[in-house]
Amino acid sequence: MSRIIVRSGEAFVFKYPVLLTCSLDPKSQIPTPLDERRKLVAKLLYGGGSLPKFLPHATSAPALTPSSSGKKWRSRYEVEFWGTPSACDVGEVVIGIFTADEGREECVGRLVIDVVARG
Repeated sequence: MSRIIVRSGEAFVFKYPVLLTCSLDPKSQIPTPLDERRKLVAKLLYGGGSLPKFLPHATSAPALTPSSSGKKWRSRYEVEFWGTPSACDVGEVVIGIFTADEGREECVGRLVIDVVARG
């Protein structure tokens, strides 16, 4: 699990990379359209609630690359987080990055944001 430390009262921006393996179309050997439209959702890892208001985020479009063997493809996403926590946000936020495919969710990334007091 990745850990990021941010300070209350100070703006921050960072990107969290997510690498997913894609299915290949048996005939064309290129990624299937479903994998190209895969969506990622960031929310609290435990309980699945929304992230705190000081923590907006956005997900980039995937960049498709073949694996070194050429038999699999990978989708590289980046989830960008930014914000400015206040003194009342001091503490730990445990985030899960989930795929949202056809009504089922799978956790594909975990990170902890530690908000520390300005001092």
